[in-house]
Amino acid sequence: MATLANTSPADLLADYLCRTSFGLFPDSADGETAFVLKVGEMPDAPDLVVVLYDTSAPAGFPGLLLEYAGIQVMVRGGKGAASYSSAYLMARKVRDYILGMPNAPAEFVELDGVIERGSINSLGVDDSNRPRFTNNFQLQIEPQPNTITTNVTGRMAL
Repeated sequence: MATLANTSPADLLADYLCRTSFGLFPDSADGETAFVLKVGEMPDAPDLVVVLYDTSAPAGFPGLLLEYAGIQVMVRGGKGAASYSSAYLMARKVRDYILGMPNAPAEFVELDGVIERGSINSLGVDDSNRPRFTNNFQLQIEPQPNTITTNVTGRMAL
């Protein structure tokens, strides 16, 4: 199983959303009738896409075994009159799943909590007239101790 020791927070979150979102991202999603989930890159096609990006977060405290990770969710809708609302509603559903995560799902044994860093923002439309929305989250992570850090005294090991 992947953990933060061997993959990115965005990859772990994508795995979690695919497995637990009750059909939000079906295996049969084609991006034309149902949203597809990607990590790290917004493709030109299909239209209906949710992309998770690893972003910046506050500096952590390795000696205290406290780190932060940033996640950005970008949702792109299709073309047409109802696409703006459907893209916004998808952004809201993804937000609700992320904020509703238990403190330690199997993918995130190190996860202590999630904070939404602002509200859902409209970015307008892209060059193909497809609406885009974004939202940012901060993950609080308690990494496993290693040879450099220690949690016994709360200070860097020398």
